[in-house]
Amino acid sequence: MKRLVLVVFALAAAGITVLFFLKPRETPGQTRVVMPQVVSISQGRAGEAQPQAASSGDDTAALVSFIPLRENESLLQTLSADFDGDAYEDQINALTRGASGEIILLIGLYNPLRNAYERTDEIFTGIFQPRTFSYTCLDITGEHRNALLFSGYNPQGASVMRIYHGARRAGTFVLTNIADFTSDGTIFVQRLDRYDSYETLGGAGTSFPVWVYSTDAPQGDQPVQSLDQLQTMYNWDPGRGRYVQVRQNRVTGQKIAAAEIARIQDGTVGTFASFLDGIWFKSTGEAEPRYVAFDYPGREITFLYGDEQEVYSWEGSVLRRNGMNISAVNTRLTNLSRMVNVSLSGPEEIKLSIQDDVRMLITEGTYWDGSYFKMSKKNDAFLSQGEGDSFPQELMDTLTGKKTWRLETGEALVFTRNEYTLRRSGGDERGRFSLMLAGEVPVLEFRPETPSPFFEKAYRVGRDGEALTLEPVVLTASGPAGLIKPPVRLTPAEEQAPGRSP
Repeated sequence: MKRLVLVVFALAAAGITVLFFLKPRETPGQTRVVMPQVVSISQGRAGEAQPQAASSGDDTAALVSFIPLRENESLLQTLSADFDGDAYEDQINALTRGASGEIILLIGLYNPLRNAYERTDEIFTGIFQPRTFSYTCLDITGEHRNALLFSGYNPQGASVMRIYHGARRAGTFVLTNIADFTSDGTIFVQRLDRYDSYETLGGAGTSFPVWVYSTDAPQGDQPVQSLDQLQTMYNWDPGRGRYVQVRQNRVTGQKIAAAEIARIQDGTVGTFASFLDGIWFKSTGEAEPRYVAFDYPGREITFLYGDEQEVYSWEGSVLRRNGMNISAVNTRLTNLSRMVNVSLSGPEEIKLSIQDDVRMLITEGTYWDGSYFKMSKKNDAFLSQGEGDSFPQELMDTLTGKKTWRLETGEALVFTRNEYTLRRSGGDERGRFSLMLAGEVPVLEFRPETPSPFFEKAYRVGRDGEALTLEPVVLTASGPAGLIKPPVRLTPAEEQAPGRSP
């Protein structure tokens, strides 16, 4: 009899244990998300790619679609989150379809009865550039329910952000748009602190406001003569079930002459990029200034602070009303992309807003955000200002006095006054140059006017007998900082070894 009682208790305990692990548990105020285990399928319906097994902790499975994809669909990104509030993790995939190129968000809800992800709904984003696109799931309203946010730039160069709620009602999935923003400026979510009761007791949390920066539109037929900015704050309204405007501030910008606007902003990327070309410094209270160097011909953007230097490749450019949006990728960490928003503040001043690709911009700014000024002789604090010593006249005479200089590869280089010409087999490179003193070091700066130039932006000049050595540098507050690139050696043409091609 005792054995029978022990067997009954053992079976009961085993049954309770099984139910404990199979049934999703809920604690007051907190929802436990159950990660479904999807079994790999080797065969399925024709025309659909089948899902494969993946564990939630496997980073290599980040681009595996659990949702069946069609033949004409190309997967860009995947996102796993409980979107419909059933405590099971769903999947939302960013993809393109056919030759359109438009990014589509495919929502796949997990069906526990079928142990499969079902194609449920689609969102056509109106965004075509994957490098400008990001999306995430976030409890933005503080109601313990995930919202789907996506942002990017449309073909007209405007910033776009949309926010959605998803829920099941009477057995039907309903997708509700709770916010839809479009602006010629920056749009971001401001994360606020929430009380401990939100995490531990399941109480309501503070909703996160959305800030939209835009250019103040002129009234009537008045021309655009200022860069006044409107900062509009939107917040969650539970009664109306969407984000509504709660506040708007006007930030007066520096006025720019209409002729200067027309010159810099003539509607072409090349003109505005040429205006940016060069080194810009940020005036801050930090120990050392921050520098951003734009090199449109070389398709690079360099961020320099102290001894730290980051180089990004210039991938794409989209003009907007008072500036440009530039998509860039880190040259060393190719999975790190950055959106550089440039606003024109004056003939020698720009405003930068940096957005790193961490799935969504949820911050008010970065250390790189702020106003920057073009580096020139009049505002460059570390360049010598004396008339006689600012430009080493002897070196200038040496450069322009020789009719032709030769590179080690045989190309001919000619300096005439403030212009230079590099004769190359694929076509001559032309542009302007300047000679200055950075601290006590002579620096030769090139401003090429032809695409894909040979020369870097700046070089430290050294002498080697009759020859000159040009070492690539980036200008900093403490002087020129060398780059990890080989120097260029210039030799007078008449001293070129016999047999070298002219």
